[in-house]
Amino acid sequence: MERLAVTSGAVTGVIERLSREGIARREVDPLDRRRAVVSVDLDGLAGRENVYLSIGRAFEELYSGYTLDELAFLERHLRASVEITRAETQALAARLKAR
Repeated sequence: MERLAVTSGAVTGVIERLSREGIARREVDPLDRRRAVVSVDLDGLAGRENVYLSIGRAFEELYSGYTLDELAFLERHLRASVEITRAETQALAARLKAR
């Protein structure tokens, strides 16, 4: 939770909503009854609309217009962007924590 910068209460709330929606299950950890194990309810998930289909199709259409070299460039760029963002986020979190 620390890495996500959210409270345990916020995580509990999300898990509660996912459970009510029937797409997650919470069970007691058999090794430590104080803990919960959260898992995906695949049947509940399968019965829902896939909200990502349209965006997936849109990106598939976009990428179909690029050459393999252009796609390789985009991959390198996006990977580097993620790494820069990760490093800068960690540096900012460290500065805020030091205050």
